[in-house]
Amino acid sequence: MYKIEELRKKNDLELLKLVSELKGKLMALRFENATGQLNETHLVKQTKKDIAKVFTILNERKHNINIEEKNLDHKKETKTKVSEKNLNKNKGETK
Repeated sequence: MYKIEELRKKNDLELLKLVSELKGKLMALRFENATGQLNETHLVKQTKKDIAKVFTILNERKHNINIEEKNLDHKKETKTKVSEKNLNKNKGETK
């Protein structure tokens, strides 16, 4: 199972090679599963998730999305919502 941080360190060419390898692995796992030879069926789901992670990173790069900035914006937004919620709660108590 690949961690997203590890995948982000790779360049696009390495990621595309990895997708190709993972798709081959997935095909082999599906074949083994269909013939009843696969004991660890969770590997099919795990491999599909790994492929999705790689495609997510490639799409982020394609659309020039910076995840760190996105996470900071989300944290600021969440803090604002919590603050507004607390203000509304306090207004209700004073009435």
